[in-house]
Formats: sequence, structure tokens, C-alpha cells
Amino acid sequence: MFKFLTLLILGFSFSMVAQSSIHSENYYSYYKDHTDYKKYQPKKLSTARLNELEVAAILHQEMKLAGFEWLSLFRIVHLDDEKHIVSICYSEKSKFGFVFDGSFNAIPDKKVRDLAKHSKNDEGYEYVEKIVGLKGNSKFIKVSQLPENLYLIRSDIYWYQESENEPLNKTIVTKDIITQILREDIRIILKSVKK
Repeated sequence: MFKFLTLLILGFSFSMVAQSSIHSENYYSYYKDHTDYKKYQPKKLSTARLNELEVAAILHQEMKLAGFEWLSLFRIVHLDDEKHIVSICYSEKSKFGFVFDGSFNAIPDKKVRDLAKHSKNDEGYEYVEKIVGLKGNSKFIKVSQLPENLYLIRSDIYWYQESENEPLNKTIVTKDIITQILREDIRIILKSVKK
């Protein structure tokens, strides 16, 4: 019985140490692909991203903790006479907020994280938002460069994996881990912003 408890505690400790060593600088190296799928043979191994609602709630919490006031979720922001976009979390008092890009690649790529701020798509735009009319018509708002008081959050960066295989689960980027990485990134961004 003692040996079993000792092994159980050691196994749990190893799992905690393995997952606690995953952070913003190295989490891409923990991505599991088809090679790992063959090795572990899990019933399920999926990759997902934090969605817009989850990111907005985390942004609101972190901005409030950092002392930002007059916070709004999904605030329409006027850029110029013809362009309005949605900030998923915006401080009217500080005139600072975040916009969200929900597009992502099938396989996470560290280059996307490295180029996250002020990188442009293939057409030369930093941010594109689709506006849908009541009659089904749509138009795209294309922004060459976001103003300095709007920071772009790309869902492609905040990916995580899920599996039903316990040994594999000890070595993957979980939703809890990527949520913590997002929180750390937000705190770094907010330190440079005047409240």
C-alpha cells in the first residue's frame, strides 16, 4: 500500500512539474502532431483555440485588476469616417482596448507569435473585420495599421490540445496553461499603457 501511494504521489508530482515547465517561451515545442498520435495512440487528440468570448472575459478581468476603468466588452470603435471596428474589451477612460482576430492556421506556428503585433496579412492589412447587413449583404473593413491604442489579439497564438490519454495529457498544452499564458501576455501589454 505504501509503495502504491508513493508511486501515485511521484506520478502526480512528475505531471505537475512537466506541465508547470510549459510557458510562453517554449509552449510551441509541446505541440503534439501525427508522430505523437502514432506513439501514444489516443482515442482523441484535438487542437483548439481560446474563443472570442473567453478572451474577452479574461481581458476584462485583467484590465480591471490592472486598474483600468470604464470597461466595455464588444465596444464599436470609430477609426475614421468610413471605418468602425469592434474592440472586444475597451477602456473608455484610458482610450485603450483590444481587437480580436479569430482566424488561425490548422497547425500552430511559432512565427505567428513572434510576429503578433503589427504583422500584416497577404493583402497588406493588419486587421480585417466583416460587417454583415440585415439583408445578408456584407462588407469588409480593412485596416492597414491599427492605432497604437488598439492591440491585436490573435486566436492563432492561444491554442491548446485535448486528449483522453493520461500519459499524453501530462505533456500537452492544456486550456488552463494557455489561459495562463494569455493572462501573462496581457499583463505585459498593460504595463506599457497609461491608465
